[in-house]
Amino acid sequence: MCRSHLARLSLALAVAGFAAGLARAETAEEMARDLVPAQKPLYEIGGITSEAGLAVDAWVDRPERTYAVGQRLKVFVRPKQTAYITVLNVGSSGRVAVIFPNFYQRDMKVRAGQTVKIPADSANWSIDVAGPPGVEVIKVIASGEPLQLPEILKLAGATAQQPILSLGRSGEEVARDLVPQIKNPAGAAGILPGGVRSLLVRVLPRGAAAPLPPFESQQLSGAFGLMLRTERPVYRIGETVRVAVAVEKDCHLTLISVGTSGRAIRLFPNQFQTDNVVRAGQMVIVPSPRSPIQFTARGPAGIEGLVATCRGAGSPTQPPAVIQGGFATIGDLTSVTRDLVATPAHGADQEVEQVSGSFLITD
Repeated sequence: MCRSHLARLSLALAVAGFAAGLARAETAEEMARDLVPAQKPLYEIGGITSEAGLAVDAWVDRPERTYAVGQRLKVFVRPKQTAYITVLNVGSSGRVAVIFPNFYQRDMKVRAGQTVKIPADSANWSIDVAGPPGVEVIKVIASGEPLQLPEILKLAGATAQQPILSLGRSGEEVARDLVPQIKNPAGAAGILPGGVRSLLVRVLPRGAAAPLPPFESQQLSGAFGLMLRTERPVYRIGETVRVAVAVEKDCHLTLISVGTSGRAIRLFPNQFQTDNVVRAGQMVIVPSPRSPIQFTARGPAGIEGLVATCRGAGSPTQPPAVIQGGFATIGDLTSVTRDLVATPAHGADQEVEQVSGSFLITD
């Protein structure tokens, strides 16, 4: 995908039949029903409500938190006040491991507002979803002092070949170690400044949700590090098109496709991907693999065009009402061009970055 001026391009869009149960992302409450007994002690520790993790934010690189066995996963943590960060993973197998700190990221102290990526870009390891299918728990704890866990104390023995350590203990055993450390009884100083966050990740069978490959490393000069591409550069008429958009800084994302007739359609946000806030390091697939709508190369043969726009995460957004089928018609080429070149107001939250690209449709 290249950055270029918006030109008149051809759009083809089709909507597939609706599938029950796939109209929205799975909620944490729904995923929690599938936790195995070995996972529940750590999942519930420190509270599972949104208020429990108010002082620390955490997310993964796929907004819908769905991965197939064999896919890679990245975790992002951002404390709202300087704290010592510990990240535990309780797999769908029930095994527990400390994924932060690790061999490449030994310093647990993270400054307020700093985003930590696990694994780090410079690390020679990855988090590969091993399965079995089910739900994985990622537990993030922000504490005033480093937590005392045998797995962390043994970190000195980690190697580049084994960057994370697990003592093979159950979630219940690890939870027993943590309870007295993070509990903040009345009148006590406590070790926890208010940050416990639980992330639940759905694990599907291998090959169930074929991913788009990650974006190649590149020098990004824009305000948000916005990247855009389709799954393939060329499609035949009737084939399904998937678009990947990734950012390196939180932003409000809009994705538009414009046809040769001048008709403009907003692909994202849409009826089944309503939240257009994309987090740093996340890659959004449009349409979502779990969505019942499809973006199809219908023709005629020619060049299709896409324009992605990122605006500051603090900017107000008013996406137009969606049409039946999930995508919104937002006007003609003239109105879209006028919106894209509009000069934003001053201020950090009004930064704007745009990336345009195209793909070829053949008979």
